[in-house]
Order: sequence, then C-alpha cells, then structure tokens
Amino acid sequence: MVSLDEVAGFVAQPSGEGRYPAVIMIHEWWGLNDQIKSMAHILAGEGYVVFAVDLFEGRVAATAEEARENIARNPNDRTLPRMQAGLRYLKTLPNVDSSRIAGLGWYYGGGQSFLLGVNEGLQAVVIFYGQVSAELAVLRALNEPVLGVFGADDQSIPASTVRAFESALKGLGTQVEIHIYEGAGHAFANPTNSQAFRKEQAVDAWAKTLDSLKRTLQES
Repeated sequence: MVSLDEVAGFVAQPSGEGRYPAVIMIHEWWGLNDQIKSMAHILAGEGYVVFAVDLFEGRVAATAEEARENIARNPNDRTLPRMQAGLRYLKTLPNVDSSRIAGLGWYYGGGQSFLLGVNEGLQAVVIFYGQVSAELAVLRALNEPVLGVFGADDQSIPASTVRAFESALKGLGTQVEIHIYEGAGHAFANPTNSQAFRKEQAVDAWAKTLDSLKRTLQES
C-alpha cells in the first residue's frame, strides 16, 4: 500500500525487471476493496504496473448508503487531484515507461477514468459502465483512444447515452471502441456482485480490455 501526502493506493507490478506500461486503476463506489486489488494483481500479470488509487481516503463501504456517502464526501474537485497525483507517482517509478499510461475504472471509477482522460494526456482510457458526456466542449480534450464497456440493460446509463458519446467522439476524430452487451446491466463485470454479474459478458469484456491495452500501450 502506497501512502503519500497527495495520494494513497495499492501497487501491483510484474515480477521481472524492465520498464513496463502502466495503468491507473479506479475503484467502484465501494472504495479500494479487495476485489479491486485482485484486479490490479491480474493486470500486473499481463505486464503492467498498476496503481489502484484510493479516492475515498481509506473508507470502504459495506452498504449502498455508505457508498453514496463516499461519493458525497469526495466530489470531483477532490478526486481529480488525487488521480493526477497518482499519475505523477507512477511516472516516478523506475520500472514504468511514463509515455505509456492508461486509465481504467469500473462503475463510479469508469466515470472517474473518463474525467482523468479529459484532464490529462493519457495514452488510453478504459471505461466500464461509467458516466460519460456527449458535450463537444468536454470531449475535445479527450484525445486518447477510448474503450467503453456497457450493459444494454443498464438503467442508470442508457444505451442511447452511450451511442451519443460514441458518435460525438467519432465526429471529433477520436479513436473509440464501444461494446454494449445484451443481457447485462450495471456492474455486470464484478464477480462479487452475484445479482449483476454475467460471466460470459464479463469474460469477453476483459479479453477486449486486454486487447485494447496491448494495442494502445504495448504496440504503439
């Protein structure tokens, strides 16, 4: 666990020597819990240094009410500086290639990944069913390739909103890849959420994520 004056989080990294691409991983509204740490380890096994940033100052929610409180206590004007500090931290690590860093988040963290991509020059942005915008004034700052993963049955982020986001990015010439999975709703990729989890769609979405990161961070 990393804890600095500006940012706290969890680091997972490949075991071999060398310089690797890196990913800022952003948790759901629950906070930086064991499930996110396990995903950091999995991604590190694919050849990435991963910094799972803690946006909630160590608070991990056990109920939806506590999760909503997490978000209320940590508006974007607090979380963005923490993510930016995490980006600066990653760039100081000797085994990180600072020219190859992506953002990746789920649910609440997907929206935060979008926010970070708008405000920083990342090499890729991955959004799992996070809040996005179709406003051109916002999207003009999102120049890096975008992968978006969503559920067709998601009531909080309708497919029409996602398609508008996709269309606006394409109109701006931004590289974007959107997947909307039938039979899946919100949080379908989280195996600890037994009601929402859809294994087939989650496995496919993760494979597409690894393929996208390989293309944008390892082959570029």
